[in-house]
Amino acid sequence: MSATFDAGTMELTSAPTPVVEGVAVNASPYPRYSVSDSGDLLYQTSTAGAGYEFVWVTRSGQAKPVDPGYTFRITFSEYEDIRPFWTPDGQSVTYFSGEARSGDLAVWSRRADGTGDAVLVLHGPPFFAQGSWSSDGEWLVLRRAGTEAQGLGLRDLYGFRPGVDRSAVPLVASVEFAEAAPDARDRALSGRRRR
Repeated sequence: MSATFDAGTMELTSAPTPVVEGVAVNASPYPRYSVSDSGDLLYQTSTAGAGYEFVWVTRSGQAKPVDPGYTFRITFSEYEDIRPFWTPDGQSVTYFSGEARSGDLAVWSRRADGTGDAVLVLHGPPFFAQGSWSSDGEWLVLRRAGTEAQGLGLRDLYGFRPGVDRSAVPLVASVEFAEAAPDARDRALSGRRRR
């Protein structure tokens, strides 16, 4: 669903309208999607066993396969590759890869057209499971891996500047909250907190 939003009043200014159906939702329950700055939508389908297919989605909600009849794949590792999100230039996809159950996930990036090799962006500890690039591409804001059952303080938000920092630094850290869904676009850090 999509709706216009007034950040000053923290209220919706239009009725929600459908954008696309069949988006996978994980157990948290967060939908698995990412929107580029130009409006391109990347999402994981909820159809079990059907594989994944990249589609272009217009702002009016019309979905068109990137390559009809072909399931587009850009990762080929032996591990689970999860939670993809666009780089600011829309040319690459950043994602997490590793042993998801143990939380040992590294941050990787690869060109969206599938050319070239995957590039390691960051490997912990700590390990991360959600992220967002700032619009200028200088900052990567990450949510630490961990379930709420393991403890609220394990899901803190960190910042990392590729090519500048050697490790990620805490930005929003609290033992009282479970931070989630960081969004660093427009250089304004936002994130949801749940008790």
